[in-house]
Amino acid sequence: MKLFALASSFVLLCSSQANAHLIAPRRATVHVVGNAIYSVVWLPPSALAGVARDREGWVTQTELFRDRSLVDRLGERWILRDGSERARTRRVDLFLQPPDGAPGDRAPEVVMLHHATFARPPRSLEIETDLFGDPRDEPEMTVSASGDLGARVVTMHPPHDRKPLFVARPVRRLFAPLVGAGFIAIASIAVFLRRRRVAH
Repeated sequence: MKLFALASSFVLLCSSQANAHLIAPRRATVHVVGNAIYSVVWLPPSALAGVARDREGWVTQTELFRDRSLVDRLGERWILRDGSERARTRRVDLFLQPPDGAPGDRAPEVVMLHHATFARPPRSLEIETDLFGDPRDEPEMTVSASGDLGARVVTMHPPHDRKPLFVARPVRRLFAPLVGAGFIAIASIAVFLRRRRVAH
């Protein structure tokens, strides 16, 4: 949590001073570190329904945080799973993404930083979300995943999509035939030795 808070503060500082874009529109990144998942997600305007905008259609810092429940709702719409276990959302931060040279207190775009954790490092990872805009203007979202499980890029489509990012290696299935063959061999040897003993 401290690491995430530090990273969030650093991102906010860079964004406010240099107006650097955190992420391109219709994109998201997911990074796996141990049992923690850190996501950066570009939010479509539809995700901010209810947030007042100015004459240019931009969101101000004041309006973005007027409704504190908005943060919780957005966090619940970014779902990560490892098999049947759903990651627990630990923290969600929203950042304005103004164009280069524009003031940092208002912007046409908003980015979400999402921190979630599993009970243990995940063996697989699946993502589910409905954070899409109008399909006519935003027909897809590109999600880039990296970290302990490897690296992969998937494309998700509105209005709601669920995709595997990383699939667990079938370790048990791989060894099951070997274990079965070994058991049969041992059982056969035991039967053979018993018959010899009875015969004598």
